[in-house]
Amino acid sequence: MQKRIVVLGGVGFIGSHLCLRLLNDGHEVFCVDIRDTADSPLLRDMPPHPEFRYVRHNIVNAFGIRCDEIYNLAAPSRGRCPSSRSRSAYWGR
Repeated sequence: MQKRIVVLGGVGFIGSHLCLRLLNDGHEVFCVDIRDTADSPLLRDMPPHPEFRYVRHNIVNAFGIRCDEIYNLAAPSRGRCPSSRSRSAYWGR
């Protein structure tokens, strides 16, 4: 069964591998990250895929995507204060 899956931090090493695996398994994937896909060799060189959506967004700010599953692999960017790190890791925003 195809699922609609959100991968927070999808441009990172683990996130980009997870995005590709989920696409290979037949799912619709939303890759959410503050970094561009050009920062990931895997995603940068990936041919266009109809089930892949890249969303450039800082998860400290609220957003909404209807989905079946969420994988939170987001890590704090350099220079953020500790309270933002805690919010992004614990609450997903």
